[in-house]
Amino acid sequence: MVSYPDQQNFVRGTSAVAALSQVLEWMPKGSDVGPIIVDHIGGSCGLVTVRSPALAKVSSNPKIGDPSGVVGIDLEYINANDDVVFSPKNVEDAQVQPLAFSSKESC
Repeated sequence: MVSYPDQQNFVRGTSAVAALSQVLEWMPKGSDVGPIIVDHIGGSCGLVTVRSPALAKVSSNPKIGDPSGVVGIDLEYINANDDVVFSPKNVEDAQVQPLAFSSKESC
């Protein structure tokens, strides 16, 4: 069975590349990883889409009902003003959801 945490936290100053690498350790081998796309709606965050046949197989069961095999990863931190912010030099939180992020959703 494929399993991954829905949220990971990182120490201050973790680069986006390092944070993404740690999240991808939970993904099946051979996953197709898209680029980090910076979104500026409701703050800013780095969004990554991951596609995987192994995830599609697991998530197509009736309990989940999503045969796409796509997950979205949101890389961010919250600044002193409680704003959600993306910085390639500081990712403190990664959230994973079982679908691609939409560019119309806020961070």
